[in-house]
Amino acid sequence: HALERSIVQDTHVHRFSFLPRWPRRGQTDIAAGSLPPEDGHGGRSGAGDHACATECAAATKPCEPSSSSASAPASARVFPEKVAQEQSRPYDMTCVVVNFNNVGTTYGKRVHGDAVYNWEGVRRCVEHLTSRLGLKVIGVIFENWHALDGPPDSSQEVFGVPDDIAAMCERVETTPRIHMSHQRSADDEMTIKMAFRRNCRFMDNDNYRDWTQHHPDSAIRAWLKSSRPVLHMNYYFDSELGCFETLDGNAAAFDDRP
Repeated sequence: HALERSIVQDTHVHRFSFLPRWPRRGQTDIAAGSLPPEDGHGGRSGAGDHACATECAAATKPCEPSSSSASAPASARVFPEKVAQEQSRPYDMTCVVVNFNNVGTTYGKRVHGDAVYNWEGVRRCVEHLTSRLGLKVIGVIFENWHALDGPPDSSQEVFGVPDDIAAMCERVETTPRIHMSHQRSADDEMTIKMAFRRNCRFMDNDNYRDWTQHHPDSAIRAWLKSSRPVLHMNYYFDSELGCFETLDGNAAAFDDRP
């Protein structure tokens, strides 16, 4: 006897059972490899069974990749090979890229009591990094920078980078002034990218959370997430003494991380 697979409808589940069926007159055994006879209407008896089998096969066919993901912009996709290649580079712990705008403004706010940029804060920062820590400093500042320099009672306005600060640095790179709303933090992005290319330290009291989550370059996002605990340097100014210090964190806790 031929066996026919039929679907028994239940309230919550579909289960398959095998029910016996007597073959029609003149119909041969399907298991023998022959087709059922025509039913007089151009079709064959058992065509419903074939349709059912086709639907079952279609239901179990693996899903094709979504066209929307395939057409996503390259900047929004993560390429594991590219990320792994960037993360395999050795760190350069002898060099630090410093956001001068962040340092000078923090000094004016903490020591002078206002949020006015002052080159004296950058001077104390670079002296500490080069003389005490032995680091090579690369500075980042907006081009055509006008700012105060000196103690509160005798500050003078200067144009560009003071000569003594420039002499202590390996180089000072200027950030273009782009008058568009999405480029207001161009000095932050330039600091990140210069440190990324060198795989070196960078100094800024901004936590760069937005850059870590939304930077268009997937390799830079991955680099920030994995390398920031090692390469990101923070600092503070003593508001009474005016001295500059780095915040180095708990070294023992850092060494214990997996």
